[in-house]
Amino acid sequence: MIPCKHSCSLGLVSVLAAGLVCGCAGTAQEQDKDPEFQAFLTKGQAYLERDKPQLALTALQEAQRIHPDNPDLLLVIATVYSKLGQSRAALDALQRAHTIKPEDPSILHNLGVAQLDEGLLDQAQDTLTRVTQSREFRNQASTWYNLALVHQRKNQPDTMVTALQQAIHFDPSHIPSHLVLATFYNKTGQPEMERNHLEKIVLLDPENSDILERLGQNLITLGRKDQARAVFKRLVQSNPEHPAAQRARERLLDTEQP
Repeated sequence: MIPCKHSCSLGLVSVLAAGLVCGCAGTAQEQDKDPEFQAFLTKGQAYLERDKPQLALTALQEAQRIHPDNPDLLLVIATVYSKLGQSRAALDALQRAHTIKPEDPSILHNLGVAQLDEGLLDQAQDTLTRVTQSREFRNQASTWYNLALVHQRKNQPDTMVTALQQAIHFDPSHIPSHLVLATFYNKTGQPEMERNHLEKIVLLDPENSDILERLGQNLITLGRKDQARAVFKRLVQSNPEHPAAQRARERLLDTEQP
């Protein structure tokens, strides 16, 4: 899998859904009105937002003791397990939630990501493809991006590129997709295509030193030394203490050689 070296990380997204739950004691809406259950759920979500997953898990397990089959709770618990690096436990929680609400697109999306994390590529592809066909799920860029990662791991570059292009179609500012495409075009010797996506990332994240460095190197490859110098100078000025800035200083000396 191509890692996400940016502000977004490949993992479960917590998108809570309301609705009826079959096969458990009361509906999800009724359970949400349970003050003790709601208190533990809210506490767990607060810890999760503060990036304290272990404390979040403790609170959420107390909520689960009260209503073990609440699908919204299981979705949050899966998110916590994912943050803790327990991908198998995340998958188990999502499979349970999916059994309760089989058509919920948020659960399906996260289930597909968990299957991808566990290397269940065919299952992940089937699950994520179902989500792309849903009109209810609003984060289709994320779905297509994760589907692209499935194709990448299955060594299917053409379908990977198509999926990433779909992700960008839904969200032109989707940095992860631009980054993976830039990396792909770099490895396949297509510097103009690489430049296109690097420049878009720079527009979206103008102080990203690593991307500025890559863009400068790309411009040198394309023979655009003046543009490369401008990028390296920008890198040095914006983040002078970053390791990439030191390399940029050396590059500036190189580009000034006749």
